[in-house]
Amino acid sequence: MHEQKIFARRGWLAAVVILPALVVASFSQPLFCEGEPGDMGFDLLGWLLLGGGVFMRLWATLYIGGRKSISMVTEGPYAMCRHPLYLGSFLIILALACFMASPVVLAATIIVGLFYAFVIVPSEERHAESCFGEAYCAYAAVTPRFVPRFRNLRRPGRIEIKVAEFLREFSRMYGAVAIGATAEFLAYCRPQPWWPKLFRLP
Repeated sequence: MHEQKIFARRGWLAAVVILPALVVASFSQPLFCEGEPGDMGFDLLGWLLLGGGVFMRLWATLYIGGRKSISMVTEGPYAMCRHPLYLGSFLIILALACFMASPVVLAATIIVGLFYAFVIVPSEERHAESCFGEAYCAYAAVTPRFVPRFRNLRRPGRIEIKVAEFLREFSRMYGAVAIGATAEFLAYCRPQPWWPKLFRLP
């Protein structure tokens, strides 16, 4: 029961770590001024990570949306790694650290990533094993947890899409892009002379 409560509140637990780090970074002196090569490099990396994370989550939802506890999904992104949804989420959060160019946000991202890797994901895999038994064990034995193995990619000619689930995820990804744009705006504000600097952490 305790494990189920943690799993159900995993998003809130992550927010408790990430949001304070974003606040601290927003009101601290930035590492780079707007328009410097370092700033532009982190911005570019942030948008690449954000785009990759959004793409991964939408692609994975096409395959697994509405089916998570009903049937095993082992094709598309799930042929390359066992948790493409979590991988996509991590890329999106990592993008925020790049937009803010903040070691504080990066540290918070790593803490959240470790929490998911060592608490949430093993719990989810135990549930999948209880649902699908040896079939899931065989799948897990040849499929990496997070780092995609591209040579494993299998794409069926046709899949059944749960439209409501996909549209729900699509709306969430609009939110992810909005968060990225907000982080970019904060990154612009931070070096401005009128913006308050309340903390000394980068």
